Amino acid sequence: MKEGECSGLCHPKYPLPLHHLILSSYNLIDSSLVIVQYLCFIKHKTMTVDYNNLYVHYVFNTSYKDKLIEEKHRVRIEKYITGIINNNKSKLYAIYANAEHLHMLISKSPQITEEALATIIGDSSAEFINKNNLCRGVFSWQQSCGAFSVSKGDIKRVCNYILNQAEHHKTKSFEDEYADFIRYYQDTIKPKIKPQFPTDQ
Repeated sequence: MKEGECSGLCHPKYPLPLHHLILSSYNLIDSSLVIVQYLCFIKHKTMTVDYNNLYVHYVFNTSYKDKLIEEKHRVRIEKYITGIINNNKSKLYAIYANAEHLHMLISKSPQITEEALATIIGDSSAEFINKNNLCRGVFSWQQSCGAFSVSKGDIKRVCNYILNQAEHHKTKSFEDEYADFIRYYQDTIKPKIKPQFPTDQ
């Protein structure tokens, strides 16, 4: 059976939604077939989202927090990631690539999940960095990231926070910064993978 087709249980003479079928079902077909017909009708019908406010603050970490992103390549990497986001029907509001971690505020398309978008950004940007030799050695992101919801009223504040990362990290480490995020969202966060930080030998 091809995708989108109804199973053989659907009555071929009455391909109508349930509210049309109920009126005549008792005299025409068995009532159980009415239910099957309706389930087949709604199974392949997708509701679209015309309007959305899905703002997500992403935080990526390089593998083992190695300082791989050099300042001289930062803007080029940020521009490439901007293109990835635009190509996935989403909009970038702010981005800043620190040496060992990346902040992005994105208005996400409802057609893509947080994890799917993060995976596309991570895989594509890592390939771009390695292909163009934009870091010493092999570049990779940690295989987990932070994705924090942002209200529309907080957009300006979060944008300023991201764009002022250089000044911010003169007084606070990334470990302390990320710990603050976890404490703030601790009621809803249940991390699958713990962030990777280097340990003292």
